[in-house]
Amino acid sequence: PEALLRTTVGLWSIAFSPEGDFLAAGGRDGRIRLFSRRHGVLPPLEGHAARVYSIVFHPEGRMMVTGSGDGDVFIWDLLDLSEPPTRLHTNTPHIDCLAFNHDGTVLASSGDGTIRLWNM
Repeated sequence: PEALLRTTVGLWSIAFSPEGDFLAAGGRDGRIRLFSRRHGVLPPLEGHAARVYSIVFHPEGRMMVTGSGDGDVFIWDLLDLSEPPTRLHTNTPHIDCLAFNHDGTVLASSGDGTIRLWNM
């Protein structure tokens, strides 16, 4: 197997976009590392204040959602990564898991035993 991304920071989550255009890896340092099939390794995405536990891509591949030990959910626009992410405040101490429903209209998040649903 070939190594696509190398980092000295531990990685806690990885996910492929639906079409396979992106591979994302969430680090212990709160950064998201992205590999683009078209552009190779992209600069790390920053914003989380704690390790990234969960990454999920929208079913249409236009956005990526991350959750971390800071309790926030970030929505990243994959069409314009220069824009800061949209932040969803969850009022939980951490986000361990994220999932979209089949058509991407609802996002589920959890970290404290409660599942929260967000209309997208």
